[in-house]
Amino acid sequence: MSLSTKNLFGLIPDPARCGKWYREGDKLLPQSIIDINKIYRGLFKTLWINKIKESSLLIDGRNSVEVDTITAHLMGVDPQKIPYLTLTATTFGGYDRTVLARAASLLNKM
Repeated sequence: MSLSTKNLFGLIPDPARCGKWYREGDKLLPQSIIDINKIYRGLFKTLWINKIKESSLLIDGRNSVEVDTITAHLMGVDPQKIPYLTLTATTFGGYDRTVLARAASLLNKM
């Protein structure tokens, strides 16, 4: 699942990033995503945005862990099963877990 935190990985200025940044079985990918986030978060103030195509719903915020977790949850994916997202939460901090219930409640009202 490619969410806003992972999308920064695409900004690595290396046309051959697939081989050396991923490795066999994508073993290096979660840490590579964290590393590029450390650089770009230091350079830019970032607004994190995800779009759920099926509903044309946009989820945005200043906390990438929160935005990506809400998006995964609303798409029916357990955020705890996304390796780079759990590493991001450990590295950059978590989020207010009650936000998942609020997001689901808002979606049900739509």
